[in-house]
Amino acid sequence: MRSGKRIAAAALAVALAVGMFSGCGRIDADAAAVTVADGEDTVTLGYANFVAKYTQAVYETTYGSSLGEDMWSRDLYGNGNTFEEDVKSDVMDSLQEQYLLVHHASDYGVELTEEEKSAIETAASQFLADNTEKAIEQMGATQEYVEQMLTWQTISGRVSEAIRQQAQPTATEEDARMRTFTYVFFNTASITDDNGETRAMTDEEKEEQRELAQLLTDPANFNLGASSVGGTMDTYSYHPGDEDETMAPEVIEAADALSEGQVSPVIEVEDQGFYVIRLDSDYDQEASAEKLESLQEEQRDDYLQTTLGGWKEETSWKVNDSQWAKVTFDVPFTAAGAEE
Repeated sequence: MRSGKRIAAAALAVALAVGMFSGCGRIDADAAAVTVADGEDTVTLGYANFVAKYTQAVYETTYGSSLGEDMWSRDLYGNGNTFEEDVKSDVMDSLQEQYLLVHHASDYGVELTEEEKSAIETAASQFLADNTEKAIEQMGATQEYVEQMLTWQTISGRVSEAIRQQAQPTATEEDARMRTFTYVFFNTASITDDNGETRAMTDEEKEEQRELAQLLTDPANFNLGASSVGGTMDTYSYHPGDEDETMAPEVIEAADALSEGQVSPVIEVEDQGFYVIRLDSDYDQEASAEKLESLQEEQRDDYLQTTLGGWKEETSWKVNDSQWAKVTFDVPFTAAGAEE
């Protein structure tokens, strides 16, 4: 019963997200956007267009104000593609994975109850009722397509989780061993003067920061905290041997040399400033447990992707490029509270 209500609520949220948009566009809805399994099945252009247009609406609602009206023609990822091409590619990849997951649902005992099917039907009807005729026309939305979208989303999500739970993660506690240190950082990159303007530090000002950092190399002073000398104090956890893209390598190297409770010398990081650190835990149990869970989740995700990869190799998926090219984001969704 509860799952049926969740489906209905999700559909209503979708309707609210799209219900303010209007526009127009026509395609041959019955044409095949994708031919599957050497012609045994198809994904219609009507359905693929609906999913793409819905995705367009979500992106424009979320990013339109910051990316501008030309967002779809821009190369936002620096890969030589327009943003429209990238998003359409993502949509097609998602359709393929959802199709495969749905068609393997019985292998994992996943099926919708009659109550859930009814909830999806009701939610789809509400979606259409909550949108203007112009919005429905531009989206290419129909009762069938909205039901199909909700059905595929629901089933594919459950099958994905069932596959992930079949994985047997190999990550061990040693793989997830985390060390934690407290650091105090003294910035030497810039300074804000009394007028609120930011400028580079002079050599004298940098030396003053070094001297303040030097005070904290005495464990008794370090325990007083950053407030006593004006630095920034925080904690950081890391796994020895991992490439760390967040903390400066000079700091990690210094941490590796410390025993629990020890305080480091002043650590200089070029173009950043000075650090002084204290190793708080050689084996942080809480951080290690979180790291282990993260590693196991990654391995479950890898197992899911491996499974999907095998299905993709087994099942032909041929995109009808000439039909798919007719789906464009040339006409932006525009706010429209009511019919004109």
